[in-house]
Amino acid sequence: MISLRGVQYLVLVALWLASLALPRRPTQAEPAIPRGVAPLGPVFALSALLAAAAAVQLHVIALAAQQQIPLPAWRAALPLVPIDDSAPLFGHTAAWIGESSAALALLQSTLLAALYAIARGRAFSRAGWLCIAVAGALMASAALLCSGLTSSDVYLYAGHGRLGLGAYAPPAVRFPGEFGAINDLRGVPIYPSLYGPLWLAVASGVSFALHSLTAQLFAFRLLGLALLGACLFFLRRMQLSPALLALFALNPTFYGQFVADAHNDVLPLALTLAALWLAAQRPWLGLLLVVAAGATKLPFAIAGLVAFRTVASRRRRIALAATSVLGALAATFVASGGMYFSTSARMSARITRDAFVVVTHDLAIALGLAAALLALVAGRYLAGASWSFVSLSTTLFPWYVAWSVPYALAEETWLPVFLCALPVATFLLTSVYALTPLTLVLYLLALAAPLVLVLRARRSATPWP
Repeated sequence: MISLRGVQYLVLVALWLASLALPRRPTQAEPAIPRGVAPLGPVFALSALLAAAAAVQLHVIALAAQQQIPLPAWRAALPLVPIDDSAPLFGHTAAWIGESSAALALLQSTLLAALYAIARGRAFSRAGWLCIAVAGALMASAALLCSGLTSSDVYLYAGHGRLGLGAYAPPAVRFPGEFGAINDLRGVPIYPSLYGPLWLAVASGVSFALHSLTAQLFAFRLLGLALLGACLFFLRRMQLSPALLALFALNPTFYGQFVADAHNDVLPLALTLAALWLAAQRPWLGLLLVVAAGATKLPFAIAGLVAFRTVASRRRRIALAATSVLGALAATFVASGGMYFSTSARMSARITRDAFVVVTHDLAIALGLAAALLALVAGRYLAGASWSFVSLSTTLFPWYVAWSVPYALAEETWLPVFLCALPVATFLLTSVYALTPLTLVLYLLALAAPLVLVLRARRSATPWP
């Protein structure tokens, strides 16, 4: 039987290859001059519906966390209750939870597409921006207050913060007091850090400033929200269109993954977006920012290479890219004493993968690297290649979609497709929901998506958007 993980990698490969068959037409993601103002009524309605759908989805996650079977008393008493993600792939929750999450993901992607359709090429009135701001604030509040998690990584961050650089080789000692809950979730010793030294410095700062586990977990959520705000600031400075800014600001995926679950990928994403903004005028500053992003989470050393796309000299682009990758590698190697890389190798060896998964994964990685090099050396972008960046690790997780954002921004013309697809895509990368008829239909649709996109673009007078 073909594993679903292999199917996921196959979809990434198919999307990349489908890009080769798309028409070679110069397109712009947005008209250069806004053609009026987006109607306030639909903006208000869609913003409100997106906020409501995000809040309902977070409530479903909280219910799922409390209805796990079995749910030990110690786990139910945690400040934030994570859904068990340590068992074999898929099927950790009741069927209705997976069905509800799938339906909500479809609804969210549909609402985002509708918002883009009415706002594309238009400006927002002050009242329209107020609707978006209020809806975003409601999403943020729901994410901050959600009692459930789809991943226990935020507990790992708290443990690593207590250890600092010692997190690369954690001692086999239980944390004292309430922090022992970290060991209950992540073992004794906890799993070694697969994050760069810059993230460990941030986590240590949180640990130093706050002395209770609950406060630290909430602080990581607040940090994620602040970094999302920084991302929106950099996107605004890059003069992203109002419609695309709205897709970022009201995307439930970002609030779910980087505020509610507090995944640290939003920090290197913010650094990379800053590099995309600044590298054209100050390449040396872009270099430092990409090195910092890679020293936070190493795959961003590759994902961030598109920051140098605006440097005129090809030789200089290549030199900046090589220096940034080597700088991130060196910082990670020196800080970890090489243990980051040995831990990565051990983790890869522990993951059970059949031949189909190995082949499709390796191919997806190779295509992701090829996309980065094509952009850097030849200035050529492939519409579906952004998704291949999520494969730059030992396995797939939904929060890895952050790794694809820089390339999607640089490629530009299919950025609306990428942003609108995020709720469904992250659902399909989540391993805690049981397989049901609806979720299987979504996988079949994902497999068909590359062919549909090619046929749609070739039969239409103008490709998306």
